[in-house]
Amino acid sequence: MCDQKTITLDTLAEIINHVKMTSYNPILIVFNTLSKSEALKKVYGYNNIFCIQLKINYKIVNLFLKSYIENKNETLKSTYYTFKCSDPNRIIEIPHDIKVVSLNEHQGRFPNH
Repeated sequence: MCDQKTITLDTLAEIINHVKMTSYNPILIVFNTLSKSEALKKVYGYNNIFCIQLKINYKIVNLFLKSYIENKNETLKSTYYTFKCSDPNRIIEIPHDIKVVSLNEHQGRFPNH
């Protein structure tokens, strides 16, 4: 969706509009912006936006992740997420090369690593 170019507020609007059509509410962190979080929340009508004036870096992302993990409530402690049947995000494809040692009608064997 985005390459190495700067993401504009129009692009952010597209992302938020797409997110609003789904069944989940991710936290969006906007780096390297002069906008304030509250202003963007009002403009886009989406409460899970956080703005940071600094450029993205490991320390800031790590701080957000630690804070999120420490503060998540009981409903988020599950390792599973349930998608609605109509949600296109319920399908995932992860290509991965594998080696098959043997294969028959009942069993498939793969090398032990």
